[in-house]
Amino acid sequence: MVPERRMRNLLYVAVFFYALHYALTLYVESSYLSQFFPERLLGVFFSVASLGSILAGIYLPRFLSENGNYKAVLFFLILELAALFGLAFTTEALWVFPIFLIHQLLLTVIFISVNVLLESMSHDSSTGRTRGIFLTIFNTAILLGPLAASFLFTEQSFTEVFLVSGLLLLPVFLVIALKFKRYRDPLYHRTRFLSTLALVLLKKNIYRVSALRFLLEFFYSVMVIYAPLYLHNHIGLSFKEILGIIMPIALTPFVFLPYLLGRLADLRLGEKELMFAGVLIMSLTTISLSFVESGSVMLWAILLFSTRVGATLLETGTDAYFFKNVSAADTNLIAFFSNLRPLAFILGPLLSVLFLSFFELRSIFLALGLVLAYGLIHAVKLKDSR
Repeated sequence: MVPERRMRNLLYVAVFFYALHYALTLYVESSYLSQFFPERLLGVFFSVASLGSILAGIYLPRFLSENGNYKAVLFFLILELAALFGLAFTTEALWVFPIFLIHQLLLTVIFISVNVLLESMSHDSSTGRTRGIFLTIFNTAILLGPLAASFLFTEQSFTEVFLVSGLLLLPVFLVIALKFKRYRDPLYHRTRFLSTLALVLLKKNIYRVSALRFLLEFFYSVMVIYAPLYLHNHIGLSFKEILGIIMPIALTPFVFLPYLLGRLADLRLGEKELMFAGVLIMSLTTISLSFVESGSVMLWAILLFSTRVGATLLETGTDAYFFKNVSAADTNLIAFFSNLRPLAFILGPLLSVLFLSFFELRSIFLALGLVLAYGLIHAVKLKDSR
């Protein structure tokens, strides 16, 4: 096994534990915050945290240039461990949101730093497979996270969830600390938002794939917050059913499909076809959610599974296409691409609050599906990389 391949495999191990730490708290954070703040303010808190994440991503290349990615990611991991322990034991509302904000910022910068490490060991001819493996490992952990949280979570305490999430960072720290000491940083392109945005607009294919990725993240921003609320408060399902049965089934496409889709993108189909099919499936299946009133656990698991099949196609396609068109030195573009998630998580909750001022909750899925359909235009106009 060549050294580069060994390093890449070790990084995949770190990615798994990082993603598991992330997924463990993903579906309980809004419930955790609701212990300290009114529910009507939660969307604002998530939007502020996402805005902070964007700013952190913008200034990350400068930090990496001055300190190096190796030292930076270790520093971020230590801070994230401290933040999670803080959330586990904090009982004062005054401290909850600042610690939560730091936690959200660190999720973004750690993810970007890990992507920079992986990109430095990727080659254009195998980018689809590399990103497919990355997404398969990442999404396996995302699937296991809610299932694990369903066992750790109690109605009285979130302490165990945050503690275990923090401890899962230790393998990540050890892998990077021990095996990446000799990592050589590329020349990082510092991120200036307006100039980076102008560059993205100039590179039409980067702009289009970014628009598609934004729609995907917008979908996540709405579904993560409102799908569990709708299933629990309106359909009448328990959190044990939602976290322990529905979500693990719904998330399985993210585990089994990315590697196969990545190989298809490299060898047979182009990413363009994957993205078009993904948007079409996501749009139609999301719209269908507004018209289902059944309380069947399996029916909802199948419906949400279908939306995630489309999301997997779109995620794998956008990931492979984007990283085929950038290099490890393009941290300005990588940071911009990564910041599409927090940007979507600013707009998604805020627009949802506005939408729900006029319409009932079930209608949000219809509106979301129609918004997703707009992505078909961008998918058609993309220049295929094959």
